[in-house]
Amino acid sequence: MNPGMNTGAIRRAGNPQGPPLVLIHGWAMHAGIWQGWLPYLQAYDLWLVDLPGHGHHHAQPLPENPARVAKTLLQQVPAQARWLGWSMGGLVALEAALQAPQRVRQLIMLAATPCFVQRADWPLGKQPALFREFARQLRADREKLLQQFLLLEVQGCPQARSLVRQMQAWLDSAPQASMQGLVTGLQWLETIDLRPQLAKLEVPSLWLGGTRDRLVHPQALTAAAALCPSGEATLCEGAIHAPFISHPQWTAAQLDSHS
Repeated sequence: MNPGMNTGAIRRAGNPQGPPLVLIHGWAMHAGIWQGWLPYLQAYDLWLVDLPGHGHHHAQPLPENPARVAKTLLQQVPAQARWLGWSMGGLVALEAALQAPQRVRQLIMLAATPCFVQRADWPLGKQPALFREFARQLRADREKLLQQFLLLEVQGCPQARSLVRQMQAWLDSAPQASMQGLVTGLQWLETIDLRPQLAKLEVPSLWLGGTRDRLVHPQALTAAAALCPSGEATLCEGAIHAPFISHPQWTAAQLDSHS
C-alpha cells in the first residue's frame, strides 16, 4: 500500500520509513478524528483504521466482538507495529495483542479499559444503565445523542465548546457511523470484560489517560496496568477523555519516551 492510499478501512500517513503505529478510534468516530494529532506523529508510519460500521468502512457491519476485528486487522498491518486503541478502539488493540503477541510490538491503551462497566469486583467502570440509555437515545434522536457524546468526551476542558466544533468538523470529513455499528459498539462497551486475559498479555502495555476523563475512570487505567505482566500507566493532569486533542504534545511525548 502506498502512503496516502485509502482502501476504505485503512489509510497510511506520516513517514513510510518510520516505525509503524496503528491507530484505532473510539465509538461513533472514525480515523478523521486523529487529524489534529497527526502533525505530532510525523516520525511514525501511521496506519489509520476505520472500524467496520464507521467512516469509510461504514457499509461493513461491525462484528459482535472485537476479537474478529482484531483478527482481520492483524492480516492488514505490518508485523511488529505498535497498536494504539482509543476508548472503544482499545478493545480491538488489546485483542490483537492477545491473539498475536509476535506481531504486536507494544500495546497502547489511550483512555481505554478492558472493562467499561461496573461489576461486583470492578467499581471503576460506568453503570451498565448508561449504555442502555445511550441505546435508547440513539433510537430516539441519533444526532442529539452524538452531540451529547462529543460533549462528554471533552467535558472538563475549558475550551470544550470549541473542541466539539473542531471534532465535528473532523468527523464531517467521512461518512457517519452506521446505526448497526453504533448499536453493536454500545453492546461491546456494555458486555465485554477482558480483565481475565490481562495476566496472559505477553507484550509491553502502556495505559495513558487524563485526570479529567468523564467516561473512563483514571484509576481504571492504573488498575488494569497492574494486572499486566509488563504494564505501565501514566496520567496527564487536566487531560480529558481525548488526551490527544486536549494535550496532543504530552500524548505524543509518551509514545516517544515509551517506545
